[in-house]
Amino acid sequence: MKYLLLPIMLLFFISCGDDDDGGAEEVATCTTEVRDGVVVTVLDAMTSQPLDGVTINATEGSFMEQLQESSTGVFRGLAERAGTYSLVIERDGYQTVIESVIVTETEDLCHVITENVTVTLEEL
Repeated sequence: MKYLLLPIMLLFFISCGDDDDGGAEEVATCTTEVRDGVVVTVLDAMTSQPLDGVTINATEGSFMEQLQESSTGVFRGLAERAGTYSLVIERDGYQTVIESVIVTETEDLCHVITENVTVTLEEL
């Protein structure tokens, strides 16, 4: 019996060994989902109600994108685009606000991590 135990133990330890294939990194499996880099909610400073008619431009160096309004006072953009952006938030009759936002990528580099920003605009 003890002669049978040694080969069984050896087989067990070999099968529990490292799965490492010589240092090659595993490749992440990314989804086809497209994530916004930023979602901005714009509120009236006096009423705390969402504002429509707002324009938001995001810039980084020579790149510029106008964010799209998805519902009243909620703007989305910078799809799958990491970087450090300056957001210029404007509406007639209100003070212009400039916000800085940093959009980062997930650890597996498949997507960006959406930054949620809330901005209040004051009437002039």
